Amino acid sequence: MKKKKKQKSKRPVKKTLLYRHIAFYAVLILLPVMIFIAFINNSLIRNLQKEYNKNSGQVLRQLVYYTENNLDNIETIKDYILQERYFPITTELQDIDKAQNIMRSLLKHTISNNFLDDMALYFAGDDYVYTSNTTYPLKSFTEHYLKIAPEYEDAFSERIEKSQDKEILPLGRIGEAENEVLVLYPLEFADTRASLMFLFNPTLTQSLGEDEMLLALDASGAPVFLKNIPPEFQTEIISSVLNVTPESLGERFRSAEIHLECLDENYLALSTDSGYSDWSYIYLNPIESGYSDLYALQTAFYLIVAAVLILAVILILLGVRINYRPVSHLVSLASQYNDNTGKARSRDEIEQIQSALNYLASENISLRSIVVDNEKTQWIQDVLLGKENALTEEGSENIPEMPVMQESLHAVHILAVRKGMPGTPDEDESVFDTIRSVYKEYFTAYVLYLPEENNFSVLVGLDEEELQDYEEKCRQLYESLKEALASPVLLCLGDISSDVSDIARSYHEAMMAYEYSFIKGKNTIINIDELEVFDHLDPSYPNRLFNRISFHLKNGEAEETNQALDELAAYIKEEQLSLYFAKGLCYQLIHTVSTVITELTDELKLDGSEQNYTIALTESSTVDSIIAKVRKISDVISRKINEEDSSQEDALGQAMIDYIDENYEDYNFSVQNMADDFDMPLSSLSLFFKKQNNTTVSNYLTTVRMNRAKELMLETDLPLNEITVKVGYLNTSSFIRKFKRLYGLTPGQWSRSQREDAQ
Repeated sequence: MKKKKKQKSKRPVKKTLLYRHIAFYAVLILLPVMIFIAFINNSLIRNLQKEYNKNSGQVLRQLVYYTENNLDNIETIKDYILQERYFPITTELQDIDKAQNIMRSLLKHTISNNFLDDMALYFAGDDYVYTSNTTYPLKSFTEHYLKIAPEYEDAFSERIEKSQDKEILPLGRIGEAENEVLVLYPLEFADTRASLMFLFNPTLTQSLGEDEMLLALDASGAPVFLKNIPPEFQTEIISSVLNVTPESLGERFRSAEIHLECLDENYLALSTDSGYSDWSYIYLNPIESGYSDLYALQTAFYLIVAAVLILAVILILLGVRINYRPVSHLVSLASQYNDNTGKARSRDEIEQIQSALNYLASENISLRSIVVDNEKTQWIQDVLLGKENALTEEGSENIPEMPVMQESLHAVHILAVRKGMPGTPDEDESVFDTIRSVYKEYFTAYVLYLPEENNFSVLVGLDEEELQDYEEKCRQLYESLKEALASPVLLCLGDISSDVSDIARSYHEAMMAYEYSFIKGKNTIINIDELEVFDHLDPSYPNRLFNRISFHLKNGEAEETNQALDELAAYIKEEQLSLYFAKGLCYQLIHTVSTVITELTDELKLDGSEQNYTIALTESSTVDSIIAKVRKISDVISRKINEEDSSQEDALGQAMIDYIDENYEDYNFSVQNMADDFDMPLSSLSLFFKKQNNTTVSNYLTTVRMNRAKELMLETDLPLNEITVKVGYLNTSSFIRKFKRLYGLTPGQWSRSQREDAQ
């Protein structure tokens, strides 16, 4: 066996010639590249801010058009209703049917116009209000349906009772409705008057980005409706908007950049006056998110710059390689044969090559002895394999005298060591030396390792006197090997030969004994003389055992299965079966178990596929290992059969918790994606999660993110924008708003309070 050379630390070579080449090409290529980068950087993305303002103006135009178009549609709907055959109407009792028809008419128009939340009709002097789907007492209509504050209820009732002109009333100014607007039309009939009311949300179907905000203010600066503005910041934001001096964009549109202290973020504010009413519309778009295209362009530019620099480096390296190639080849060869002292490693290329040549001259002498050892090992291997030229005079004339070949008798041992066991040497060289040392105590022997067989072959020399206690010495040798190697050992003995030409026969006998380790086990001593094989075949008994094993496996009866396995193992080991027959019974056992697994895999949801279980069995090298693995499979099947469904639900619930804990950092996280990953309908997953955890997926996700954010704020010095990204939010302002909703404080305020409490 070749001994491994120890690797010593290498000092770097002074590559004088290489550095000169690199410096030359760096100046030649990188200087123009840097000039190009500076030029491009100065002219990049100049007009992108103008485009951003233009796009934001278009968004505001669409929002205004949507709102005012809906107001105009309300006027049209009013005219349609008045033209229907149910008008005019009186409030007399006999006209109840007509009133019901009017409610159906209101419902029809409400359903056909999705921007309407509802429609209502009130007759002056009446105590009831008729909506599209039901009738409300006047007080209940104002207090509970419209959610008007108590101090405004009387004024509102008087308004709908006596109003003479059309009115547009923001409900958020007199109640709890944030974005609801009431359009009131007074109606005059021959014998009565009524009020027709349209309830709609100007922002109901018009979607905005999560961080975009929309305000509609009347002539006094009071809000008509708001969109995406946190209630706690409404006053501050409206005040900030009213105090800016916008720059004209042409026509009715104006723009300005403002800083909202409450959200700690800069916004682009665009405003316009209504052509339909006296409202003013203000649209707020966060500049940071609005410049995402700008950032994307910058990123693309930086990627191009990086690509150019990489290309430049590649060109430099190619140029250096072409010019430095002859010297590099010589240095590479020299580094492989340098002396172990490492002194030459501190020199330049030329001295490195000179040192390597000196080292090669000295190594040539030591290699000659290794060649002699290899010739000796190869000759012994040829003798074991029975090669014809090994014992000829020509084949052995150059083989030195070996003590083992001077003995009159010879036998071959096959030795297998289970590596990787506790206490087993990991290095082949260490194992080799240990085996050779132990054999030296008992026999004259020559040890060699055959990689293709993955075992050790030992040629043992004996004299006539040693024959008397040969078997006893082999047993002592076996025990000594186990103790010295601290590992299970398999020792297989071939027959003793009196002629050198019979050594090959002894080797083949030892290999035959090695094959029988399938039955005998891997931790034993096997003598070819002890193997007395009977060729008998009685399939009826093992077949009955296989039927019992199959039956008990399917029914999850682990104890009965193990009893049948014990009987099968005893039959194989004690009946002195042929190796062929014994392996056939094991393969039949594997087939029986595989068939049962196939039948039960879907029903029991086993931990592994049929293929994995079958491979585990077929890779077993002994009868005992096969039986042991079948016992484990039996235990798994038995446990699965007797498990309750609740354990599966608990596992699924924990898997969902683990899924959220592992993916909360993903800003694209959604319940739908989670449902897809678990192959469940969205509704089923949501109901199951809430049942298991008494909370929704969204609430749990928010809790995980906020708890992690608080940990990072207390335990690290990371800025808030980095913490925001780490907990799954793209925008800092969104994180601040959600944090304040949950804890009543901004992140900065909360951190300061925690530190003050800690002091």
